[in-house]
Amino acid sequence: MSHYTSLRVGDVLPVEGRWRLTGDPLDTPEWYALRVMGGKEAKAKAKMEWADVEIAYPVETKTRTVRGKRVEAQKAIIPGLIYARFCHAPQWHALRERRIITGVVCSGQVPIILPSDIVRRVMGLPTEAERLAAAKVELLRVREGDKARILTGPLAGFVVDVRSIKDKRIWWTTLWGRGEVDISNTERIVP
Repeated sequence: MSHYTSLRVGDVLPVEGRWRLTGDPLDTPEWYALRVMGGKEAKAKAKMEWADVEIAYPVETKTRTVRGKRVEAQKAIIPGLIYARFCHAPQWHALRERRIITGVVCSGQVPIILPSDIVRRVMGLPTEAERLAAAKVELLRVREGDKARILTGPLAGFVVDVRSIKDKRIWWTTLWGRGEVDISNTERIVP
């Protein structure tokens, strides 16, 4: 006897294992390059995000005139290719049978796992190393109200309170006086 005989109108059918888009959880999320039909990237994205798969593909906004009105449309820069980040093991047969994808970028028969830095670079986003370098520069930037150390000159090694910054010059005060110094001649003291 089938388990479907106990269902009533309005009940939700359980998703069978062979039709699920993803399987067991992965230790670390993995990026793959997937082929889809050209122009259908947005539809594939909508279908796969329903299964908790992160999708990315670079787009550009194009303006065209339709019946005398300007219309903006987003087009994929690389038609027919999307990048998918799976947190669960992908079920390639289910993705193909549902016609969500047409193929996977492989090396032989094995799908290629892409490093996240490559996907970020294709999307025009900073890589992890670039984000960390920018965060470090921002952390060490001297601001008003900070304490800074003078690096060179007759006051080298002195720690001063930064009162204001104007035209790449720092105006400072200490117990014994005040003055100004070039911003490149100081380093912030991180508390």
